[in-house]
Amino acid sequence: MNWRDDAVDALFKQAQISNVSSELKQDALNVIEQQFPVLAIAHYRQNISVNKRIRNFSFDPFERSYFINQLSFKERSEGEPRK
Repeated sequence: MNWRDDAVDALFKQAQISNVSSELKQDALNVIEQQFPVLAIAHYRQNISVNKRIRNFSFDPFERSYFINQLSFKERSEGEPRK
């Protein structure tokens, strides 16, 4: 993001050695909130479809893991057609 504000840096440094650190931190957070360096410009919807034969499916909305090691298949019954 490369966002930087010297006033915020100074407030946090001062808060480390001050008796009123909570007030200084709040001041710094107010500056950050006013400048709002992050702006959400997009979002998306996640759609999932899972075969009925899949067992132990888990979904991680943050996409950090697909839990493949937990998946298993239901055995076909005798005479059940392949699809």
